[in-house]
Amino acid sequence: MSERDDLSPDDRRTPHTDASTSDATETGPGEGTTPVHERWWWTGAFRAVLGGVVVAYQWPILTSGEAIVWNWVLAGVGAAIVVWGGWLVLTAYRSRT
Repeated sequence: MSERDDLSPDDRRTPHTDASTSDATETGPGEGTTPVHERWWWTGAFRAVLGGVVVAYQWPILTSGEAIVWNWVLAGVGAAIVVWGGWLVLTAYRSRT
């Protein structure tokens, strides 16, 4: 038995609304907000973090002295992605103002 079983059928269909809210001001979920993937900083920040993770993953092997050429190449690619992401954030910031 749910807590709404003791209500009349009309009351069950109509949820309680506060008197201070009006139908004109109600918005549904997500209305009036920009999804995170459409914000100006998202693309560049995502790439910069992704590149940072790649470099961080390679860092222990690079600092241990056991790295092979491909570890350095992958860390270089990660560093390039960090720079690229930073550039995208900077240009997006400049173009939004």
